[in-house]
Amino acid sequence: MRKRFIPLTVRKALLVMVTVLLIICVLPSLYAQSVAAHEEKGDRYFKNKQYALAITEWIKALEIDPDNLAIQQKIEMVYEEKKKKDLSVQIVKKNLREIKNDIAQGMPERGKSKCDEAVRNFIIAYRIDPGDAELQALRSRVTRISAEVDVEIERQRLSREKRQKYDEYYKRALEYRQVKECENAIIWYDKMLEVFPSDTVAKQGKYECNLAIQSRLKFEKIRQYMEKGIIFYNSEDYVNALNEFREVIHLDPGNPEAETYIAQIDEKLEAQYDLERRRSQAEQFYQSGVNNLSSYEFDNAKEDFTTVLSLIENYKDARARLDSIEQLRKDYQDRMRKEIHNPHRPSRN
Repeated sequence: MRKRFIPLTVRKALLVMVTVLLIICVLPSLYAQSVAAHEEKGDRYFKNKQYALAITEWIKALEIDPDNLAIQQKIEMVYEEKKKKDLSVQIVKKNLREIKNDIAQGMPERGKSKCDEAVRNFIIAYRIDPGDAELQALRSRVTRISAEVDVEIERQRLSREKRQKYDEYYKRALEYRQVKECENAIIWYDKMLEVFPSDTVAKQGKYECNLAIQSRLKFEKIRQYMEKGIIFYNSEDYVNALNEFREVIHLDPGNPEAETYIAQIDEKLEAQYDLERRRSQAEQFYQSGVNNLSSYEFDNAKEDFTTVLSLIENYKDARARLDSIEQLRKDYQDRMRKEIHNPHRPSRN
């Protein structure tokens, strides 16, 4: 049987038709599967509150199916949530600034309501995006400012009765300190600290009493060294004063009053050493100037005495000698001229 021959043009037309049918039937299915895959992946990201990644996947789906209303609504929903979070964060920051100002103005109660508002808005933002790095830092600030408000409110709530008790305890402590009964004074300092646990006056008083109890002799020595050092210092005997203050530091390292005096003495001794050095140099130039005058080296003598006065003003008679040099030079020149005109006349020194 003879085979039927199909023209080439017919075969090409059939191939095109088959291809078009495949595109029409298969491609929409493939697009639908791709859109569903991106949407599902975006949904998973959204569930894990990874909003940026979720939006990326949904946008990929929209690039394939731009008219997909459901995906568009999901993206809009995320942007609304982000807008809500950003607004809550701004409210928190505003509250924190105002609370700081309230505390500074002594109105922590007003700051308390703002603190509650800050906490509420922080929770809103945190529930929307708990992984946000800025919120982690903001959480610490909110916690810290809340504690500051509570502390300030508590401080202001101290009753007048407690304040009166504190004053009475302080008075009793001072009475015992005056008669050097440090053990009893400590009892009242402790009572003061029960009222104001951070009170520096009570802490310092208790410290001084304990120091006296533990080493009365040492405390007395420190006092004696300080008194002697101050006497020497006021009489400008800086070397002996320095020795006394160093004894204080040996017994009580870090004593602030002794360290202050030592620093001042170091400056004054340095100034004295500098003066001695300049005086020694001035004496050398002074003697050089005297010798140069003796040998009629008037320019060198002038330079020497000028240097002396630059080191120490009014040193000995350097000023007078410097002022007399020009007259001495003139006298010397006149004498030399006379000797030239009268060579047989004996010269005078």
